[in-house]
Amino acid sequence: MFHGACSVLIALLGALIGSNIVALLMDRILGHPLSWYSHEFSCILLYGPAALAGALTADFAFPMAKDEQSALAGLLVLQTGGALLLQAAFNIGSSAVLLVSGIGLFIAHVLDTLSRALWGQDPELQKVEAKARAIVAEQAAAAAAAAKGGKKGGKKAAMERRYGKEVGTLAAKAQEVPEEELAIATHKMPRLSYLVAQIVPVVFGTELLIGDLDVFVPLVGSIFLLWRQTLTFKQTGRMGPEAPAEHIIASIVALFGAYTFPMILPLARRMGNQVLRKVVIGAWALAALSTAAFVVRSPFDAEHPRRVFFVHMENITTNELSLHVGSADRAGGMAALVTDIAHDFAGAGIEPVPVVMDDWNTHWDSLYPFSQFIEPFEIPLDTPAGYTSSWRNKFGIKATNQFTDSTDGTRGLTIHIKHTGVIWTVLAFDADVVSWSLNAEPPKGMQRHHVKEASFYGMDEWTLELVVRGTEPIHVSFVGIIERGMWPGKKHEPEGLAMDLWAKLDPWVEAKTKDSVDALMLGCVGGAVVL
Repeated sequence: MFHGACSVLIALLGALIGSNIVALLMDRILGHPLSWYSHEFSCILLYGPAALAGALTADFAFPMAKDEQSALAGLLVLQTGGALLLQAAFNIGSSAVLLVSGIGLFIAHVLDTLSRALWGQDPELQKVEAKARAIVAEQAAAAAAAAKGGKKGGKKAAMERRYGKEVGTLAAKAQEVPEEELAIATHKMPRLSYLVAQIVPVVFGTELLIGDLDVFVPLVGSIFLLWRQTLTFKQTGRMGPEAPAEHIIASIVALFGAYTFPMILPLARRMGNQVLRKVVIGAWALAALSTAAFVVRSPFDAEHPRRVFFVHMENITTNELSLHVGSADRAGGMAALVTDIAHDFAGAGIEPVPVVMDDWNTHWDSLYPFSQFIEPFEIPLDTPAGYTSSWRNKFGIKATNQFTDSTDGTRGLTIHIKHTGVIWTVLAFDADVVSWSLNAEPPKGMQRHHVKEASFYGMDEWTLELVVRGTEPIHVSFVGIIERGMWPGKKHEPEGLAMDLWAKLDPWVEAKTKDSVDALMLGCVGGAVVL
């Protein structure tokens, strides 16, 4: 039982390693992640064969379970014991799925025990054992006859003519590893045990796998970016190891596949090592074929489009214009798309610039904090000759009610924001805030603050009262979305340079990507002041 449980764990580890090898290959080496995104369940075809190959390879390399019964007992102990442990220690109610499938395994074990007790060894397997022993005896007799000058190997040849290829194969096996073959013949379980043991896992496992893939596949881009943000932002901003989105899906397929088809391991022990070696080779060949098929597959289509975000930024402080493009997924092809946009809309010789996304990237502050999950590019745009932005008179900030307290070294001010025609305005600044006029307490210490406003329609002004530690000036960035600069929501009542660009860019993107991109296009305006 112990060896069977170890064999199950080793096979499970092998399944995880096998599927993650393919995930590593698709993501890092072939550069084609999310190839399964357009269909939630296609990842089973990609990672299922690799998980199977990994499990069988591990079982072949470390055959701790010597027969089917040992492997079945290991499955039974791990599933029922795991269910009790998860429920008792962590109060996880869904651990009942392990117990329910364990009941099927227990019934299969009882059926096997009863069949051996009532009917003994399978008659067909008794014939196999008898043939194997007979061939060994005949070979020994043939060798003795040859030693006495008789016809060398005559009796063996006669036996092969009598029984055909089967006898020759059995002779080789009996001569090489007779004990293993005889052990398999002695311990084979009835086929009914396999059927009974698989019913519940197939039903529950299929339902669980479908449910999980329905949730995780659409969210995998966000999972990738959230993981990366959590692991690396506190240390080095957005730099550092990328999140294992591909590995998450590969591990889900391997784990739920192992739960759905638990009897694969006893079946492997039933085969014997010689047959199992061929099955392992075939499984890896199938994994290679599925990988090759997915490499040429496009991750997105019209029904499962890629989300791409566009921001046209008009800086009223510097009078500069720029286009910012980003996506929130791991799939490739984004750099090529942005390069084509730069060449067609920014002019010949203009190349997009990859930008590090952090709290100080103010161009995306209108989408903060979601903007932290975007991988952005910046494309500089030419400002029309003689152009002066009309937003300078409509959007701006100033400081009022300023005072300093030399006793405790603090400074107070009221920031007044005017934003006619601009919505979702955001202030961003670095300060050690002692108090402010917001409902929540400010974070302690010197850090980056983002204050975002979402006022009612027709509300064009708001204020923020601050008391900060220190008397130095505060550098404040401000940005907002032009209310009639959003495409396609305001395409019939456009305002500003952004809408002129969106009217040309939107059909271009649709044609270029064959309608496989869902574009969010925002015209934004912003600037910076020292208060």
